[in-house]
Amino acid sequence: MVNGLEKLEKLGLHTIFELIPAGLCIAADTSCKEIIYNSIAAQFLRIQTQTASPTPDKPYRIFRDGRELSPADRPLERAAWLGDEVFGDQLELVWEDGIRKYAIWNSRPLRDAEGSIIAAICTFEDITEKKRMLGELERHSEQLNVRPGQYQLLLHSIPCLIFLLNKAGVIEFANECADQFFKGWMGRLSGLPLIGAVIPRDRLNGKSLSQIVGRSRFSRKGSLVSSYRLPNGQQVWIQWQLRRYTDPVTGVTGIICAGCDITDRENAEQAFHCQHKRRERIDLLNKALRGEIGGQELVEAARRVGISLTAGSLLYIIQIRGVTSGGHTVPQDKPGQRCQAKLDRLITEIERKTVGIVWPSCAGIAVLEQPPSQENISYNPQDQDIAEILLSLVRTVFSDKRADIGTTTVTGDPPNMALAYQQAMFALRAGQAIHKGKGGTVYHWQDLGMLQLMSAYYDSDQSRAFVQAELGALLEHDKIKASSLVDTLEAVLTADSAAAVARQLHVHEKTVLFRKRKIERILGTNIDNQDKQLNLLMAIKLLRLMQFGDKN
Repeated sequence: MVNGLEKLEKLGLHTIFELIPAGLCIAADTSCKEIIYNSIAAQFLRIQTQTASPTPDKPYRIFRDGRELSPADRPLERAAWLGDEVFGDQLELVWEDGIRKYAIWNSRPLRDAEGSIIAAICTFEDITEKKRMLGELERHSEQLNVRPGQYQLLLHSIPCLIFLLNKAGVIEFANECADQFFKGWMGRLSGLPLIGAVIPRDRLNGKSLSQIVGRSRFSRKGSLVSSYRLPNGQQVWIQWQLRRYTDPVTGVTGIICAGCDITDRENAEQAFHCQHKRRERIDLLNKALRGEIGGQELVEAARRVGISLTAGSLLYIIQIRGVTSGGHTVPQDKPGQRCQAKLDRLITEIERKTVGIVWPSCAGIAVLEQPPSQENISYNPQDQDIAEILLSLVRTVFSDKRADIGTTTVTGDPPNMALAYQQAMFALRAGQAIHKGKGGTVYHWQDLGMLQLMSAYYDSDQSRAFVQAELGALLEHDKIKASSLVDTLEAVLTADSAAAVARQLHVHEKTVLFRKRKIERILGTNIDNQDKQLNLLMAIKLLRLMQFGDKN
């Protein structure tokens, strides 16, 4: 059986699993027979190992409002079996030795690009201590001989946000926690309506306050969650519980509202969900590049994971030499880990500096930039600007490495990602092979001209036969004599004059003319003939592509 942590790694979620500051459980598949726990969850659930062996029973019983739950009603199973999203489910766990713990649970299914459930995640926050404090409050509230000073002191000592409201929902008392939390931007709280001033009205989903308030102990019925943006920009999530109560001093009935900070739990769940969504996107886009999914099926699957694929998008493949070449895997030793950290940083920086989708592919870092307008589906002059931004970021992160970029425009309706990937990779390969780039160069498919015709056939037997027919004698001479007449021929065919060839090869013009006559004698042809020039130039370009492919 595959180890649970290996399954977690397969889901692409292992990197943040132990960093989440909340209890977290993952059903490795939809059966929920094997559940993986982070260390916080394992400690709370009193489990020795983070990966539970398949077992039909748990070492504890689970209750909601005093009723024991069946397996199908537990949050994780509901997400995995039914596809339910569970939020704010307050549960009690009871062990045989009498230990009782309380937690607020969230769960949701994890789906693949096709929308099928493949696993489920459950996060929870331990509220055992807060529950104990609220229990103390309830017990004291039943003692009618409590003095007002003692009662308020008790409320101030509770590490939650506590409000006492009249029947109309107007705040009459706020404990120190609530006062410190809100007074920075709301000032005095007494006399303000709880709904609207403290809890946004839209959190009631059209219900009245009386419909929300629980009648007995703090329960699911009276539970609301709202978020707040603090003056320093931090976002905080508070879970509110409301119930009716009778003031133990005055005997007046009203509403008590208790709020608990669930920011860590909420951030943990959002981070985990974002990581899963990112993994879904990467898997889908890499399948598209490999041609395993395409057409309308790809467009619909992309839409489900939040990607809008349109013709006119620009695809870039970034190769960093010695780091992200085709088939290259970053080693897992310490230097490799540092290298991977740099790659992760580069991807993050590209996401910050551009509006593109960035992901690691088997050939390098892929970037998909949406077109500036739907009407423009051809080569975009802004492409060069984006490419320069990408190169600049690579130089910043990998200052000791050289990088090249292959790019093309995605075409087709629906957009053909596999074709775009082939074009970008060929532009990269052709640029590195034919132009002999020294790194830091952008190669555009649209700039290749006639070379585009070679993309599908350059490594075929027919192409090799053509190269042999046109250049075979010259290649044999260079091999025997250790000369470089093929390089001279390429310079003669691409330069404007003998003087330009001489400057390029750092020789005298007479040497160029001598070598030219020698090449013509070896090939048995006049290389001033335009048709022959075209054949020879095409053969040389094919040769460069073949040599580059053999070398890499």
